[in-house]
Amino acid sequence: MADYLLRDDAPLTKEQWDGIDKSVVESAKAVLVGRKFLPLFGPVGAGTFVVPNGEANEGAGMKFVRLNMLCRDFVYGWRDIQYFEENNLPLDTGKVFSAAAMLAADEDKLLFYGDTEKGAEGILTVNGKLSYARNDWQKGSAYDDVVAALALLRSHYQFGPYVMVTSPPLFAALNKVYKDTPYLDAERIERLGVKLYQSPVLKDEDAFIVSANAQNMDLVIGQDIITAFVETADMNHRFRILEILGLRIKRPDSIVALTCKEVQ
Repeated sequence: MADYLLRDDAPLTKEQWDGIDKSVVESAKAVLVGRKFLPLFGPVGAGTFVVPNGEANEGAGMKFVRLNMLCRDFVYGWRDIQYFEENNLPLDTGKVFSAAAMLAADEDKLLFYGDTEKGAEGILTVNGKLSYARNDWQKGSAYDDVVAALALLRSHYQFGPYVMVTSPPLFAALNKVYKDTPYLDAERIERLGVKLYQSPVLKDEDAFIVSANAQNMDLVIGQDIITAFVETADMNHRFRILEILGLRIKRPDSIVALTCKEVQ
């Protein structure tokens, strides 16, 4: 384990560290959506600050993408750890689950919306993405809109694999019967070759479709999600769940933002 994690300095046994690591992985997997469809590149190392985007900008040379660190902290009081050890109990990792879930949400927010302060472009904020004004899916069907959005992608020579990510309210709207058929909207859309996901970090009216392959975009990992020991202060033990990553959008026209006509 890298020295910067300082795990040997923490007042934890190997079994307790194993419990924390397991909790982090389980919690993050339950929340993360971007990693379910984005090709991964790396890890390239925690000390890597930038990576080439993969495409040269005409007249401006190679574009670089910054790798940003995201982190969430949690604290165990000394009496907490003493209690578990004295009673031969496994470490209660509830606070670890909460911190890891928040970190996972931070990751997807960065991937989907970017962060101007961090110099990060997101799927829904990158310049050059495509846009399609969809109908209100709460009142009508999403199927025809998805067909039109896929046609728009194909007109830009984007042939999949296709992924659609929606907010939870829009995902719920997909689970109603399509017109006069016995099929749900979601079932019809999946038959088009579109994998469906919902993300709690998306705003209620937001959705997008991407052609998700490494030629179009990938997620560069500098340091994958890991827990480090930070310090002991006032007899409290502080830990940090961290990751270092950056989204490379090589072809923005592989993205269609599905904007609602009524809220444009």
